[in-house]
Amino acid sequence: MDDDVIKVDKYNCEKVAQKILDCLVGTIFGVASFYHTGMERPEHPRVLTHMVLFGGYVFRDGCLTIKFVPNRRLFWDLNEEKVTVRFSDEDDSIIVERLLPSGKIIYRVIMVLC
Repeated sequence: MDDDVIKVDKYNCEKVAQKILDCLVGTIFGVASFYHTGMERPEHPRVLTHMVLFGGYVFRDGCLTIKFVPNRRLFWDLNEEKVTVRFSDEDDSIIVERLLPSGKIIYRVIMVLC
């Protein structure tokens, strides 16, 4: 199956945020977070499980925030970062890739658990 890959910009950010919410509402999910600088091996992912959505999203001045419970969030700043979101039909995952001005890439892999 093909993945749906979206380059996020200020014009489609709210639509992408809503698609993320639509995929996660009413589910329990896990989030794996890691980064890569290009100079070394990627760090070991930090994995959090049994997460749920906490409301909707906020998009203000190029910054998007989606809150999760327990006390976590998905965040990006389109003023400073290049963001790509991949929705995978094959394994019900969402992969967010944030390229920072420093060249560091932050990945968030969201997997629906149930």
